[in-house]
Amino acid sequence: MAIIVLLVLVVIIAVALSSGPKWRGIDTSGNDDANEAQHQNGPPDQPPASNDTIVTRAGNSTVYFIDVGQGDAQLIKTADGRNVLIDAGPSSAGSALVSFLVAYNATTLDAFVLTHPDADHIGGGDDVLAACTVLSVYQSGYESGSKTYAAFQAAVAAEGCPAYNDTHLNPGDRLDVNSSVTFEIMAIDALSGNANDASLIIKMTDGTVDFLFMGDASSSVERDMESALGTVLDVEILKVGHHGSASSTSASFLSQTTPVVAVIGVGDGNSYGHPTDEALERLSAAGALVYRTDLNGTVAITTDGTSWEVSCER
Repeated sequence: MAIIVLLVLVVIIAVALSSGPKWRGIDTSGNDDANEAQHQNGPPDQPPASNDTIVTRAGNSTVYFIDVGQGDAQLIKTADGRNVLIDAGPSSAGSALVSFLVAYNATTLDAFVLTHPDADHIGGGDDVLAACTVLSVYQSGYESGSKTYAAFQAAVAAEGCPAYNDTHLNPGDRLDVNSSVTFEIMAIDALSGNANDASLIIKMTDGTVDFLFMGDASSSVERDMESALGTVLDVEILKVGHHGSASSTSASFLSQTTPVVAVIGVGDGNSYGHPTDEALERLSAAGALVYRTDLNGTVAITTDGTSWEVSCER
């Protein structure tokens, strides 16, 4: 009888153990090494710690419209860890731009895009090339006789990475970034009559959210794009062309792009009068919410591919 009772107790205990709570993600085999690794790594799906002053969420892409004074520079950090830099501001902002890239863990650039050779877009480029590992460079191909342009081309040659221009690129081509986020060329024209209209224009698409980076293109280029691209130009976020000059961001272009948010890279008290009242009035009439680096500092737009959030330095 004692043996039968003992067997019954063993069965009851076994059933109780088998029906107890299941601890997902914790090794219960007695492997102390596995348990220690689980403890160090944290629970599954925990986002990594970030040093960003503007917080980004795991699984999102963030575009930083960097305050470089009177000039343009945008850093894109994709959800899958790629870094793309569009333009590099003036020479005076070079060291600050490099510090920004270091702070945001973007010292390896999968693509470095220079929309056109004006000094307020490429001036900090040689500093970036000296400080960062750059895997590819994209330019419009429009040549300049300036010392700033010559210094940048020398830095590209010293970097030794693949460099592409109008000879290799056409509208509709995509940057070779190997990311779920796409970067498509909307316009490029090395034979344009001026540097601004040669701008290499990029559309970034993350899920259903589109960004359009217009460089310094004028309304003449905008009209060509309207005719050639139609509804492809419909975007959520617009990097306003030519710092909000009167000769860019036409009403017809805005009616086709329909931006919800517009960002202007511009220096405080600049001598050009950027952004102009005319451009600001057209943006207001189009219903776009305008952010300016002279007023807001660096502007960050984070997206999960469906919605987006805007954060400002000030």
